[in-house]
Amino acid sequence: MLQQLLIRVRRATIKRGAKKALADALGVQKAQVSQWLAGKRSPNAEDALRLLKWVTTAEAQQKETPAVLQAQPGRLTRKSKVTSNEKAKSDRPEG
Repeated sequence: MLQQLLIRVRRATIKRGAKKALADALGVQKAQVSQWLAGKRSPNAEDALRLLKWVTTAEAQQKETPAVLQAQPGRLTRKSKVTSNEKAKSDRPEG
């Protein structure tokens, strides 16, 4: 059970600053959160319950916000329009 909770917390704390926000919400040091997530220490029962509440809220908020659309490979930028001046230059014979 605890391992499944920690997996959920790891997913919810991927974004920059999320571990600090979690530590602040729980009233613990960020190092303690990092130790829990790395498996070096286990949270006590009270902290585990608070982790469960926090991750449940974080997951609910994530579902409410629309996912960021990711660019497809090869479609990172739009093709630039060729101006009439550039077109005229390309039509000229080299030499």
